[in-house]
Amino acid sequence: MISHPHAEDQNITTTAMDMDTAFLKSKRGILKLAELGTFFVAFVCYATASRSGHIAATIIEFLITSFLVLLYLFKLNKKFTIFLWPLVDTFNSVFAALYFIVLSMIALRTYTYRGTLVGGIVGFLSVGLLCVDSFTLFKIITFNNRRSEVQHQGTQVNK
Repeated sequence: MISHPHAEDQNITTTAMDMDTAFLKSKRGILKLAELGTFFVAFVCYATASRSGHIAATIIEFLITSFLVLLYLFKLNKKFTIFLWPLVDTFNSVFAALYFIVLSMIALRTYTYRGTLVGGIVGFLSVGLLCVDSFTLFKIITFNNRRSEVQHQGTQVNK
């Protein structure tokens, strides 16, 4: 808790939110930031080629990955323990990888503009990053441990 200098007079108290800046420097943090970068580049490529279905898919995955990065950055995964966040993150990575394989193959087979071609290639790069992400996440998930132990393992891998 942080108190303002005149807190006695006004009874004002604020709380500081914890930030895990070490997450951004960890292997998983760098991997998530690289995923965000490839999603953004693919979005720009598809936007220049006016491929609305491809644009929507990349924006949705960009937003989901941004949410997960913010979740880990502000340590909200420790506050909202109703979900097993490493498992949610793993499912997202696996399904996004499968979806981007199909999306990139369609983009490469039906391209008429260079933007679609480059977007498909960057999409395959995203698939590689998502596969590495899902593999590293799957290694930390064990179904024999209690939830708090798995959450603790997830934060250890972030470092």
